[in-house]
Amino acid sequence: MTQITEQALANGICPLLGLPTPLNIDQLLVHFAGTRQEAIAYEHRLNDIRSWVSQFAAQRGLLTLDFYTPLLSTDHMVGDANLLLDGGHPTHLGYRLLGEALVKQLTGKLHWSGY
Repeated sequence: MTQITEQALANGICPLLGLPTPLNIDQLLVHFAGTRQEAIAYEHRLNDIRSWVSQFAAQRGLLTLDFYTPLLSTDHMVGDANLLLDGGHPTHLGYRLLGEALVKQLTGKLHWSGY
């Protein structure tokens, strides 16, 4: 991601970086082979990636698109099973909510003077 971002910036392209969607581990275990421990480890890795992307983007003044928060359950603890098809990928409704959230995130922020 670092190299691609640097190449984009060098060529006058403003990259937008996205945060991975949340997981619903109970739902995930129904659809994929693996143990709860493996799913929890994967969730922790995704959290590390979200943190890294956020820090990386902030250091470079890049916009981060939040695909995570709009799909969280009302208690914000796990991905909302009603918005996730298989524990990780959005349903049609999930995609619609992501689209609406991204329009709000991008509104007024697409002007870039990096070149």
